[in-house]
Amino acid sequence: MLTRRHALTATLVALARAIGAAGPAAAQAPLVLRGAAPADVPLMIVYLSAADCSFCRSWEQFKRPGFTKSPEGQRVPIREIARKTLRRPLADGDWPGDLKWIPSATSVPQATPAFVLVENDKILAIAVGTGGFERYILPKIRQALSM
Repeated sequence: MLTRRHALTATLVALARAIGAAGPAAAQAPLVLRGAAPADVPLMIVYLSAADCSFCRSWEQFKRPGFTKSPEGQRVPIREIARKTLRRPLADGDWPGDLKWIPSATSVPQATPAFVLVENDKILAIAVGTGGFERYILPKIRQALSM
């Protein structure tokens, strides 16, 4: 029977392995656009995070650096919409002016980390969690970039 102690131990072992695999390169800051995206960038990821989201910190530390160094990540910027706490839902004021259309175009997940893949003014995919990024967002990026 799996106890909490076993689950915690397994999680810590996995985290330690991820830290070791990431190495010092993981400490480099990835490209995150907080303002408007350049006009010549039709494809972008809107990353929804919260300051008190441990899964967001994990994605930012272990997964985002690898993505931003990849061929896809070199071509697709990340726009981050961060809120202070998961307990407060996203509000209209959280969205930059050029992205205010997204909540009215789709049901935006309140869970974090969440990712919305946008091409021009069209939503291509939405995913929640780091697994969702790899299963849904990354394949759509590759398809859109014809990689």
